[in-house]
Amino acid sequence: MTLKTILIADFQDQDLVSLALDNTLTQVSVKQVSGIENCALMLQQDRPVLLIIDEKLGNVADILTGLQAAKRPASVIVLCDDETSTHWESQIPKNITEYFVKPIQLQKLNRYVQLLLTESESAHAMVELAATQHKLGKCEQTLMRTQQVGRLGSYVFDIETGKWTCSSVMREIFGIPLDYQNDLENWQELIYESDREAMLQYFLEQVLEQQQPFDKIYRIQRLNDGEVRWVHGLGSLELDGAGKPIRVFGTIQDITQRYLAEAELRKLLFALEQSPASIIITSIQGDIEYVNAKFVEITGYSLTEVLGQNPRILSSGEKSPADYAELWETVLSGGVWEGEFHNKRKDGELYWEWAVISPIRDQTGKITQLLAVKEDITQRKIDAEKQHSLQSQLNRAQRMEAIGTLAGGIAHDFNNILQSMYLYLGMAQDALPEGEIKDDIAQVSEAALRARNLVTQILTYSRQGEMERSKVLIQFVIKEALKFLKSSLPKSVKLQSYINQDCPPVYCDPTQIHQIFMNICTNAYDALPDQTGTIRVVLDSIELGAEQDPGLTLKHGKYLELIISDDGAGMPPGVKHQIFNPFFSTKEPGMGSGLGLSVAVGILEELDGQILVESEEGRGTEFKILLPVAAEQAVATTDLTLEASELEQLSILVIDDDDAIRQGIHRTLEKFGCHVVSCQRPDDLLDLLDEHQPPFSTILAEQDLPGMSGLKLAYLVKQKHPKVAFILMTGAERSQHSSGPESDFVDAVLAKPWQTVDLLSTIVSAIQSMAEEPSLKQNENED
Repeated sequence: MTLKTILIADFQDQDLVSLALDNTLTQVSVKQVSGIENCALMLQQDRPVLLIIDEKLGNVADILTGLQAAKRPASVIVLCDDETSTHWESQIPKNITEYFVKPIQLQKLNRYVQLLLTESESAHAMVELAATQHKLGKCEQTLMRTQQVGRLGSYVFDIETGKWTCSSVMREIFGIPLDYQNDLENWQELIYESDREAMLQYFLEQVLEQQQPFDKIYRIQRLNDGEVRWVHGLGSLELDGAGKPIRVFGTIQDITQRYLAEAELRKLLFALEQSPASIIITSIQGDIEYVNAKFVEITGYSLTEVLGQNPRILSSGEKSPADYAELWETVLSGGVWEGEFHNKRKDGELYWEWAVISPIRDQTGKITQLLAVKEDITQRKIDAEKQHSLQSQLNRAQRMEAIGTLAGGIAHDFNNILQSMYLYLGMAQDALPEGEIKDDIAQVSEAALRARNLVTQILTYSRQGEMERSKVLIQFVIKEALKFLKSSLPKSVKLQSYINQDCPPVYCDPTQIHQIFMNICTNAYDALPDQTGTIRVVLDSIELGAEQDPGLTLKHGKYLELIISDDGAGMPPGVKHQIFNPFFSTKEPGMGSGLGLSVAVGILEELDGQILVESEEGRGTEFKILLPVAAEQAVATTDLTLEASELEQLSILVIDDDDAIRQGIHRTLEKFGCHVVSCQRPDDLLDLLDEHQPPFSTILAEQDLPGMSGLKLAYLVKQKHPKVAFILMTGAERSQHSSGPESDFVDAVLAKPWQTVDLLSTIVSAIQSMAEEPSLKQNENED
């Protein structure tokens, strides 16, 4: 109970009154005051429930009027004399509760004060009760409105009876009619069918057994329209004295819209996390706020390592500040930037990515963040480079094919022209005395030889792999080539050689080995300053094992090693790495085709060999050629030579529709004492064969004859004259006439343009072959 205050204003018996009240009243504080001013101040501060005031205090009427206006205190007792009692009696209806005439009967005053205080307490209690009820009504209205706005319903579930009550909002959420039976079975009917079993298990185990607060999101199916909604239920248990659950108090909130929105967000987040692209979200200042799993996988940085960082932590330093400035200007102005980055992972490895960076706007259109979607294109870049390299190789192959087709198309006519030049230049040189004119003709002959080599190189490069291979002791090929080389070099150049005569054979085309050797030696000569220096040639057998030259890619085994070196100017690194490229040449224009070494590489690759080069400026160059050994057995060589008297015994029939070549061959062979008959047409040749006695030993026939090919003519000749050596001359590629049934009747093929020594050696070879090993066709014909 609150302590109440009684204020006694100044009069003669105030101490006596105060003593009487203090002794009889409880929970009451009696205070005394003297003077009208002090009385007014105490009324302001203490707000007494009762004022006892003597009329003689002074200006009492004004105080009472003020108290009436302020409606305090609740009661006033005036102490007065007899002669003034009627005056105060008239004031009672206004704000004076009672007045007492002196002398005061203290007992009567005491009972009256007690009665006033009791009535005051009851009245105050009634006022407080009314105020409380008013407040409760307003709170209930506020609660109901709050529940409606938040879609929040409340319920009470009696566990013992299975009955439950709920708020009107909960009825709205569940679509419950007013006549619905609120029992346990019907409560379960409100839950979505597929969730009922899980809900019952949760309530029994988690809530009742473990006495945990009810907290679950689940689905319901409204009774009135069947709509499925998502709700969030919260509840707490009330226990009895024994700790047994007796009731559940709780709330249920409809969260359908929020749940569906969160589900969409979860779906979007899942899509971001599972995206094959790297995704970054930054503030407009560039601070990283989010990265997905693909970003972590690609860069090697974890989420915690990059949050708050700037994407520049990935920079490799290759992109210029101007490029970044353009990027920022684009996206901050609302545009979308696209481009490549060459970035660096956490471990320092560089990678390429294609990025699309765009602004993120809020509902007002203000740019709040930046979104970067990036794709790792490193492998695509590598593939593109490979594709470019393959395309370059294809283009080069197509160019080579075009050159080969062109060369093959004109080879016949061009070689016929060169053949005429060879024949007549040779005869002119032989007929002229030593002197300036003969030297001039020698220069023309040299030019014709370079023209022949150029066509041969182009054809070889365009058809790499088409070789006529056999087991060859290349020491004899190199030895013959050295003789030719020595005769062509000036005396200012020293030629040193070491050739192991016991080298095993290799499987190759001797003509191509000769071509490679001469090409490299010619390059060595051209590299000598002022055509003065030394060229060294070494041929020996070696065995490659585990400790071999790092530049070699060959398998372990036995090889022949051919080393050609010079002490010339050497090559700078930039030149050294290009010398095997087709058409690359350091020589003056017109002095080299740039095909020699590229042709050599192609030939050696087909033979499972390899070529290496070592060079240093000012210290010369060394070429190392390795060829795999073919077999252990030796290959016999034949010295194809005939005495002059034997040549004079030969009777040779020449057929060619080109007058210049036919006459040139005729005159050349006659010079060596041969008996020569020539003609232009195949019919004429067949007639001459039948008429001429003794028979011709050899026939030289052009492949492209009018009305009949040389191969067909060989077949007809061999039918009647199997012992005649048939040599086919052609300006086309040798391989075109080296296969097929008709080629069995050809004893040798002489490719144009040839020199006189080639002509004579081919004739000797064909005649000896006929004498030593008769052909299969010859034996068949004899049978």
